[in-house]
Order: sequence, then C-alpha cells, then structure tokens
Amino acid sequence: MLLSLVYVSSAIRLFDDQELHNLLEECRERNARLGITGMLLYKDGNFMQVLEGEDQTVRDLAHDIERDRRHKNFTVLVEEPIDHREFSNWTMAFNNLDHPGEMDIPGYSRFLNERLEPQVMGEGSMGLLLTFREHN
Repeated sequence: MLLSLVYVSSAIRLFDDQELHNLLEECRERNARLGITGMLLYKDGNFMQVLEGEDQTVRDLAHDIERDRRHKNFTVLVEEPIDHREFSNWTMAFNNLDHPGEMDIPGYSRFLNERLEPQVMGEGSMGLLLTFREHN
C-alpha cells in the first residue's frame, strides 16, 4: 500500500544556499534508495515536505526525519493512503521560496508566507505542493 505524508517543521537556524543544496542531495540519494518520491519547500527557516512510497517505508522515514536535530516542531499535516504517486518522477523536488522575485514565479502562493500553524495548513498543503509540481 502506498502512503502520502505531508509535514511541516522549523529549522533550528536559517539554512544558507549551500546547506540547502547539501540537504537536497542527501534527500535525493536517500529517497532513490528507499523508493520515496516527493517535494520539499523551504521558506524563512520553515520546511514543508511531502513523502510518497510504501506505507512502512514512509512512516519509518518520517520518524527518522522527526528526530533530525536540524529542525524542530515536526508536525504531520496529512497522512493518507494513495492509489498513485503525485510526484512519481521526483526523488525530491525542491523549491526555496526565500529568493526575491518569488511572487513572479508560476504557482506562487502566500501559503508559506504566513506563520506555520498546523490547524490552518492541513487542508491547503497538498494543493500547494501540487501547484509547485505543475509549474516546475
């Protein structure tokens, strides 16, 4: 059974471009090995990520990510069985929303410009991620 899991978290400190690049490479390598697909968004020290794959593999990976000391306030927004992958061609797509001019990019959403609060974000999270998939 396939599972889709979306979470948000906050970095313990802001990541610079090189640190984000290193994180992305680490995610892509690990995800390819585990058969995980998804997308990672970063804005103002906050992360949103969708993970897709075999149920237990996704749950184990989410547990490992939650324990990662580079971030805090790990909060699952969506966790649901899926029939097919929405990000099947991406071991980890990535968007850094901290760059100037972001409002001009297709798929821009004010969603990550607001305070990350789970009760507000749950329902809109997958729509945002899918919008970025379509325009990147």
